[in-house]
Amino acid sequence: MILLKRLFQLHSLWLSIVLFLLLHALLLFSVASKTVQAQSTSTPAPTTIAVPPAGPISGTAPSLIGTDAKPGLSQGSILTTPLIYAHQDRAVASLEGPLAADVAPVLTIWYGATQSFGHLGNPQRWVNLLGNVTPKRLIASLVYSLNGAPPQPLSMGADKRRLAQDGDFNVELDINALQDGVNTVVVTATNTSNEKSAATITLNYTAGTVWPLPYTTNWAGAASIHEVAQVVDGEWVREGGTIRPTWLDYDRLVGIGDRSWTDYEVVVPVTIHAVDGDDGFNPPSSGPGIGLLLRWQGHFQQASEQPRTGWQELGALGWFRWNRDGGGNIFAGLQLLGYYAGKEIAVDPTTVPAFKTPYFLKMSVQTAPVGDIYRFKVWEQDQPEPAAWNMVAQGDANGPDSGSVLLVAHHIDASFGDVSVRPLSAIRPKLAVNA
Repeated sequence: MILLKRLFQLHSLWLSIVLFLLLHALLLFSVASKTVQAQSTSTPAPTTIAVPPAGPISGTAPSLIGTDAKPGLSQGSILTTPLIYAHQDRAVASLEGPLAADVAPVLTIWYGATQSFGHLGNPQRWVNLLGNVTPKRLIASLVYSLNGAPPQPLSMGADKRRLAQDGDFNVELDINALQDGVNTVVVTATNTSNEKSAATITLNYTAGTVWPLPYTTNWAGAASIHEVAQVVDGEWVREGGTIRPTWLDYDRLVGIGDRSWTDYEVVVPVTIHAVDGDDGFNPPSSGPGIGLLLRWQGHFQQASEQPRTGWQELGALGWFRWNRDGGGNIFAGLQLLGYYAGKEIAVDPTTVPAFKTPYFLKMSVQTAPVGDIYRFKVWEQDQPEPAAWNMVAQGDANGPDSGSVLLVAHHIDASFGDVSVRPLSAIRPKLAVNA
């Protein structure tokens, strides 16, 4: 009888151990599943979009301070149709001519030897004279001089940021250093055989002008892009009533408006042709995007880089965005990036862009006591404008209280039609903060 009792106790003990191990294994499996779900960036499209809290958003991302890396889209819908890639031939694009060391440098100044700025106003603190020098591998020095001042060094691309291709350069000049009227900029390249080539740019600057508001571009009717806008980065061309970047890369930018603009609404037609499948998904780009940036004042210095690469002191950037998860799946949606480290302040994971489809992008900014309100919507051009906004978010309380508009093509081949901007006061007397 005692033996049977002990056997029963032993059996109960083993049964308890087995049950304990099973429960422990189930618990570990559950935690692991939640961890995987939390790490996945290809969240299936929810029925409602993510909206930030009603209170002001504060910058709490020190890991991004001092870097110009773009935060990737946090969630979106996995694409059901293939991406259209541009397939740029970087090997061909970066060919630099003969190997002979005595080949004189060749300087190309984009947008011509005479350029005008400030005639409409100032969309940023800087003016940018853009161009390229070849063959890069034989260039010993590249410098510029403004109005006879001592030469200043210029960086040469490619740098995975503002200088897209080998030999690209960006003469970034403070508007406060310019004379009202005619300025002369000389860019000089010297090769390893001490042969020099120089290009002289006549820079006409008009001081004291404020960009008119309301304002509408007229790409087709203007003599040049610079007559109605200000190119910040990249080589852009006019195609009929649109403008389009010639090379897909990091932040191809065109500025419109004035640093003093406060509350306004902007609308622009766009058509997306292709994405950059080479570098668009790699750091620091973190996924192609196309959209509008509001309250721009200009790039800022992060270290000793030339040109400046800091971009995060913006109002907000609303755009279509693509990303790629760890499994290689491409997903897309709408995203709002805000001030201070360019953090994501809103996302619409259900609205996915289509290629070769004309869209309207509309974005507005409204001053508010504890963080200004940014709104963004998108719709196909052959459809009526929806009443609701896709994304509404409150910006950082420390964000800029004024600034211009940027057209942003980030590793995207796209056409931008005429841009229309009007003050919020012209739309209705008072726009409700929670509308």
